[in-house]
Amino acid sequence: MPNVARVLIYGLDPLLLGTRSQVLSRAGFHVSAISEMEDLYQLHAEKIKVLVLCHTIRPAEQQAAIRIGRNANPRLQTVVMTAFAPEFLAEPDARFVSAFDGPLTLIAQVRQAAAASVSLTV
Repeated sequence: MPNVARVLIYGLDPLLLGTRSQVLSRAGFHVSAISEMEDLYQLHAEKIKVLVLCHTIRPAEQQAAIRIGRNANPRLQTVVMTAFAPEFLAEPDARFVSAFDGPLTLIAQVRQAAAASVSLTV
């Protein structure tokens, strides 16, 4: 598989994690899913390009996850799925997707984030 972007999804609902993982896998990404904050430390071992944070995680935990991710990889791109307006989350570099926008919007945002990650490494 030539240059497939690696995506890590972090969320609390196993059904949503499974569905979102399947959607992104079918779109051509190499996807891993986690449901524990401690598992974010796998970012050091894997070459994750995009971190997707599900809306099932509280905003404070989303921000902590972004910090952990950026410490592991400063070029890491983040897509935050939210049920709230993005202005409630203080993360200027993250891409925001409404959890209710559907799979095509999620795929588009992850593709843009993966492309941005690649352009940062060149």
